[in-house]
Amino acid sequence: MDRIRLIPESTSDILRATDIVEVRIETATASEWRRVSSRLRQRDLELTVAVLEIYKGDSEPQPGAVAPVHTIQSAPAIPRFFALPGVWSNYEPAPGDLFVIFSIAGTPIRVEPMSSAVPDVMRVLRVGAPELSIGATVAVSEGDLENWGFLFAQYLEARLPEVFDDSPGDFQSFLKAVEDQRLPVVVRSILLSAAYTKMMLYDPAPPAFIAELLATTARLLAAPEGAPLREPVLETYLPNLLGITGGLERKQPEDIFGALPAKRATIERFLSGLNIARISEWL
Repeated sequence: MDRIRLIPESTSDILRATDIVEVRIETATASEWRRVSSRLRQRDLELTVAVLEIYKGDSEPQPGAVAPVHTIQSAPAIPRFFALPGVWSNYEPAPGDLFVIFSIAGTPIRVEPMSSAVPDVMRVLRVGAPELSIGATVAVSEGDLENWGFLFAQYLEARLPEVFDDSPGDFQSFLKAVEDQRLPVVVRSILLSAAYTKMMLYDPAPPAFIAELLATTARLLAAPEGAPLREPVLETYLPNLLGITGGLERKQPEDIFGALPAKRATIERFLSGLNIARISEWL
């Protein structure tokens, strides 16, 4: 039985993949590049891979076997970067390289270097199935929080709505991790953005949850590690969550402040100090 649940509709690649397999490149042969459009070049890539470990699913072949892989790589034909089709397009696989392949019913949806993928997969494996709560998930993984990667951030983002079903302690644990100085910048951005966007989807979110998020935001944006987040939070996420802009129900300051009296001063000081006209009017 898999220790990672299969959730086909999940936004997490770890959860929606039917199979997660670690492989070693044995041989790699690429054709010449051919231009397929004014913007795109492609080439065929023939690989043989040795299966080293299966983390999810009952894939064939099993560990120890060697299998052929045919894929098409894409590259820009113009001096501009854009998203490329093909899960192998961003790599130059060479014999000895280690990768993790995430697949749905035999079709790869993501390929990641082993060094970044396996630690995140192992974090999810520690959570088990059925999973620990979000708070407990953070607790068992916070020892190496500085090494959290994109895939684990994506996993936490996908599970975050669970906390809105009256689990304030779990939400506090999640936000504590977001504030932690050890957290990589990219992961912090993913998780803080997730807190706002998931809460907006849940609208109207409980005022106490909104107050907790605002208190965390106040502390985080005042710290150096919060600098990259100031513009998206202050220009978009915060006014949309409060219903100042966008189409959500307009929140009342007394409801937000009253839900978390101990942190009212922090939140009021933060919001009033922004000197943003529409937020000042809301106050």
